[in-house]
Amino acid sequence: MGFEIVFTKLFEWLEIIWPWTMVDEYERGVRLRNGSNTATYYRAKLKHLKIYGVKIPYWGLEKYEQQFQVVTGLVWKVPYFDRILTVLITPTTMNLNEQSVTTLDWKGVVLKTSIKYEIKDVHKQLLKVNDAKDAMSDMFKGIVRSHFAKRNWDQCNGEEITDAITADVKKEGRKWGVNVMEFNITDIQVARTIRLFNTNSTSVEE
Repeated sequence: MGFEIVFTKLFEWLEIIWPWTMVDEYERGVRLRNGSNTATYYRAKLKHLKIYGVKIPYWGLEKYEQQFQVVTGLVWKVPYFDRILTVLITPTTMNLNEQSVTTLDWKGVVLKTSIKYEIKDVHKQLLKVNDAKDAMSDMFKGIVRSHFAKRNWDQCNGEEITDAITADVKKEGRKWGVNVMEFNITDIQVARTIRLFNTNSTSVEE
């Protein structure tokens, strides 16, 4: 057990000091240098100093910042100072957890949905949101709930509601750097309500 910990720490240390890494074809990566995706550089620039109305040219240094580009393939990095974060960019399907919604005519509905998407903006996925997959799942489920809440039950089984939800999840997905390719309602049914009474005259609904 002790040797496993030693080898694990050793490999972690080698990964930090190793001068290159590999980003596979189905991935994209962003570089962090000293914890930042933006690097500071200096470049020579011709400037002018005005003395008694006379402009005297001289060379000075100009500071500017530049964001690191998305990387793939063999990537060279500065040991210890650089870290490469990666994310899968191939199309994937997110199965949203079963959710209960109430329609406009007060029908309790239980449904399952799925969303097929691909990542388009790697910077947004890796740097602008914490746990992007969970955040997107919550956002998409909120959109689904809002559409069912403003429709009667007989309007919730056609292509119209699917198309409307698809349009909204596509729009919201772009804010998270993803391209939503397809939205499907995989299962939908009216929930049964059972009311139980105990001796204290309280009720429980399922």
